[in-house]
Formats: sequence, C-alpha cells, structure tokens
Amino acid sequence: MNSIISKDENSLSTDVLHDWKKAAASWLDNFSSEDTRRAYRQAWSGFLDFAGTTPDKVSQDDVISYRRHLETSTSPKTGEPYTQATINLRLSALSSFFEWAKDRGLRPDNPTGGVKRKAVNPYGKATWLRTEDGEDYRLLESIDTSTTRGLRDRAIMLLFLTLALRVSSVAGLTVGSLRRQGKTTFLTYTQKGGKTREVGLPEPTAEAIDAYLNTRTGLTDSSPLFTASEAGRKAA
Repeated sequence: MNSIISKDENSLSTDVLHDWKKAAASWLDNFSSEDTRRAYRQAWSGFLDFAGTTPDKVSQDDVISYRRHLETSTSPKTGEPYTQATINLRLSALSSFFEWAKDRGLRPDNPTGGVKRKAVNPYGKATWLRTEDGEDYRLLESIDTSTTRGLRDRAIMLLFLTLALRVSSVAGLTVGSLRRQGKTTFLTYTQKGGKTREVGLPEPTAEAIDAYLNTRTGLTDSSPLFTASEAGRKAA
C-alpha cells in the first residue's frame, strides 16, 4: 500500500518506512470485507493527501483540520457536500489505523482520540411499509407478473420482505446460492462484514424465484440470480 506514506516519506529511515508500510498492509488484510478495505484505503489515502505529512507526525490538530475540511468541501465524485456518515466513516478509518499502529509500537498515541463525531440517524430519510395496514401485500399485488421483469421484481421484493436482506446481499446472489433439499429451498448469502449464512426460504419466496428462473435459459451455478432488464442495462 504505497499511499500509506506521503510525499515526505524521505524523512523516515528505510526500516521505519518498511514498518509503516507493513503495518498498513496487514491492517487492511485484517478486514474480511473487500468493501471495507476499499473504503478504508480511500479514506486513509485522502487524509494523507490533505495532511501532507508522514503518519508518525500526524497530530490531533491535523485530524480536526481534516474533519473541518470534509465538513466544508464537496465530493469530487458527486459534487455534493460530504454526508456526516461519510465523514464519520473516514474518521473511523483513521482511528482504526492509528490504533493498529499504536499497538505495533509505531507511535505512542492515537491522534484521533478526542476528535468529536456528530451522531447520525442510520435511517436518514428512509420510509417503510406499514404492514399493519397491508402495504406490503398491496406492493406485491401492484407488480405485473405477466412479464419477466415483473416476475423478477416480485421475487426480489419477497426476499426483502421475508428475509430482510440487504441490497448488496441480493445483488451478489447467484443461481448456485440456491440449494434444494426435499421440499425446502435454502439460500446462502453474504452478510455485512463478509460472513455467509444459509437460510430456508419461505415457500412463497421460493416459488417466486422459481417462476422467474423458469423464464431464463442457459443457467449455471455462476449465473447471477437476478439480471437487469434491457431498459435497466441501457440506463446503467
């Protein structure tokens, strides 16, 4: 991980430079989720570009200045201000790495200590279906199952409603994620953090998935369980 050291890396001895790079690599490898590794790598690289110094010289003031920078800047990717959740994630990445470096004796302290983070409502502006009013059933009934797209959407909605799967978990499913045993269909999916779990599907959900898969041909275990429609592919 070359981005662990700033342009001022010449101020470190060869041995110390090696220790920091080795610590950075093992820190990232310790996370089981590739998404976490990617997000933390980007957060750390962005901080070093801002701070312009080597990790051993980073101070609490540097971290506070970085937080203020994020609070008053816009994301180059979206053109929108950074959300508080993004800011907190980046600060968490810094704290995680410096704690790792501290445990390895690379520096005596964690400069992120005491740097405040604002609380975030994890649900933001999210809304939900009122099951007591039958909104979940009405949603399912509104799907036109006379089309392949409708069969797919109904199967996906049932996975959300009956198993409360995350979007990323559903997107990562393949045909091989399904396992039949007698009259029961089991589904193996990846949870947050990279852990896998196998669950039995409720009968309506299994039937909905089968109805959708029956519209497709040439399937193998590696085939995505759900595919985009032609309109979806064009939009993407």
